Amino acid sequence: MNSEMVRAATYIHAPYDEVWTAVTRPDRQGDWYVAPCLTFGWEPGEKVAWGEPGLPVIEGNLIQWNPATGFTHTFSFTRFDEPESRVEWDVSAAGEVVWVEVKHYFEEDAPQTQAIITDGWTVVLARLKTLLETGNPMPWPDWEEEEALE
Repeated sequence: MNSEMVRAATYIHAPYDEVWTAVTRPDRQGDWYVAPCLTFGWEPGEKVAWGEPGLPVIEGNLIQWNPATGFTHTFSFTRFDEPESRVEWDVSAAGEVVWVEVKHYFEEDAPQTQAIITDGWTVVLARLKTLLETGNPMPWPDWEEEEALE
């Protein structure tokens, strides 16, 4: 399989420092990310994980840390037996707004992971944007209600 990438990005109208802190501090991720952050290392090789204490949902290791600009980590859903993938975050000031981009790379076949994150990153970034612009995270979409309308 050739390398594949899923990308999501948005502009956020909030101070840069608030965006960077929300993206990189474990205690700030619970309101917008898929699951609360259990650990988030800032040195290459350190662990990153999201889920509930004793029950991580996503695990990985920090690959690269670029203070105030971005970071890269491996990514693996704990409930699937699929190869780990790689996630790159870019956070950059653009005048009064901040550009946040997530690129998720797959070097090997991981169909369950790809199916979840293909729309998942868009929702996660929408929740982050709404939180930082309004003070409240966007509610999770009601997937069952949407499917019933089809």
